[in-house]
Amino acid sequence: VSVLYWWRSVSTRAPPRVGQSSFAPLFPSSHYTTKHMPRRRVIGVVSRLPRVRPRIAVLVSSYADSNSETKAHDLDYCTPEHYVPPGFPYRFTYHEVSKKNAHSEVRRLALDETDPVHCFFNLVDGAKEEDRAGVEVLHALKEFNKPFTGPLPENFEPHKVTMKLLVDKVGVKIPPFAHIGVGQDIRRKCRHLRFPVIVKHPSGYASVGITKESKCENMDALVAHASKFIEQHSVALVEEFVTGREGTVLVCRDEKSKGGVRVFPPIIMEFPGGAEDFQSFDNKWKNDWSEDPTKKPRAFDINDPVYPKIIETARRAYGAILQGVGYGRVDFRIDEKQPGGTGDVYFLEINPNCGMFYPPSMGGDYADIMVHYDKDWDHAAFISNQITAAIEDHRQSLRWWRPAVDAANNFVTKATSKALPGHPVFGNAADPSPVILRCLTDEKTQLPGCVAVRADDKSQIIGLRHSCRPNVGVAHGTCAELVAIRRIKKGDILSIDYGTLRDPTMPAFACKCGALECRKTIRPQSPKLRSYRRPVTLKTGISRAMERRQRRKAAAAAAKGGAATPAAAAAADGKKTAPAVDAAKK
Repeated sequence: VSVLYWWRSVSTRAPPRVGQSSFAPLFPSSHYTTKHMPRRRVIGVVSRLPRVRPRIAVLVSSYADSNSETKAHDLDYCTPEHYVPPGFPYRFTYHEVSKKNAHSEVRRLALDETDPVHCFFNLVDGAKEEDRAGVEVLHALKEFNKPFTGPLPENFEPHKVTMKLLVDKVGVKIPPFAHIGVGQDIRRKCRHLRFPVIVKHPSGYASVGITKESKCENMDALVAHASKFIEQHSVALVEEFVTGREGTVLVCRDEKSKGGVRVFPPIIMEFPGGAEDFQSFDNKWKNDWSEDPTKKPRAFDINDPVYPKIIETARRAYGAILQGVGYGRVDFRIDEKQPGGTGDVYFLEINPNCGMFYPPSMGGDYADIMVHYDKDWDHAAFISNQITAAIEDHRQSLRWWRPAVDAANNFVTKATSKALPGHPVFGNAADPSPVILRCLTDEKTQLPGCVAVRADDKSQIIGLRHSCRPNVGVAHGTCAELVAIRRIKKGDILSIDYGTLRDPTMPAFACKCGALECRKTIRPQSPKLRSYRRPVTLKTGISRAMERRQRRKAAAAAAKGGAATPAAAAAADGKKTAPAVDAAKK
């Protein structure tokens, strides 16, 4: 409305009348007019208005009342505000979240109408074993349907065995390993491994539990150390130690980079003193390069023959594990025992939502150093990229339907916006969500009904009406996904063909959908196993048809007058003679 009043006012330069308010274009009222508002005064009023920058709420795990092993070392104040220049288009507010008040704190920020939050910058890093806020913050953000940076809740703390399985399927090298639990024979489980080996936590964080004794040179040392480790953590991951250099590399999504993934310059880990050649807890937290710059990790030489392998390993691991959402730091080792000095790059793990945005005066963390080494990006570009990606992912995942009630007081699902064929009902195209279809029968009317439940979030459930010409269906890709199969307009009721549910408990019922393709009676179908059928060419199909025709003729002739000829007798037995084969070929 203000723009319309301003547009009317700029058509004339006549001075305002006596008593007329100079704020008429901004606050229209029936007590004055803006017909003679001068252009210079309007532009001056608009230019003097304060510009409100969108608010970004930074969420950080609180160490208050915590017994975490990193409490005595992780004392720095982490926030993106350390690295943004003056005039940055966003403003940041800092919020420490504890594990017990994670839901209430997120609820307070999400429902704040006086200063609404544009996006949440997620820096929480509490593990499952810790008493610090972690994945529960992400679940609360999903519940209140707010955009946030970082990984998806299911990828917040991935299991190391799961990571190895995923990257192995995309061609990334992993060292042989063994997963050992309580009461299992360590010698038997690790008999296939070559020494030296290293003992880790399968779901560890911040190098917790990794000491100088974690590297074992023989089976006796492994049994002694692994037994103590399992007593403390209930589980252990033993993998072959890759002799060579160890490094890490930061990865994030970037549509302009190769494969939509940006890989920052990797760095090589420095182990002062030479007592250890791997990243332990003491090396990570007690190696302070803010006082001694010589301890600062150095960038990997771009001319090194292994450099392309590192970049490709990080790109594939990021896509396989984090599915192109958020950012992470990929740890790797280079096997120097290979001939020629090039070696092979072995994936160790990926750290989703890795430590970042430490004060520049403290030297930053590994991820901060890699952003600093990048020639094209800085921290401001990285922060803007994460916020933009989070808002776009949230926009694509918004629901385009709502539960409703029809005229007969039956639950239905109506579209709140248009949807094109292939658009998923749950999730988005980048993050497909599996669906569970359940058939429910009304005890009074004995008529079936269908509900669709999102498999990874049971709170999302919708009711679907039957139609012989449905507008949604099940797409069998990597998972059973519910998608639109026709163009859906705003206000349309979502429907599915109950005959495709393959639920043998569904009773047969008379259909009254009114579609031209109506089958009148809908019957249940039994579950069907997806299998591969070899395609039959036209030539093969004609040959088989000719053979069947010859056999039928021979059988008919044998039934009338007996098998008069050997060829007829053979045809009656289903055997082919030379003339029969020639006829089939013709």
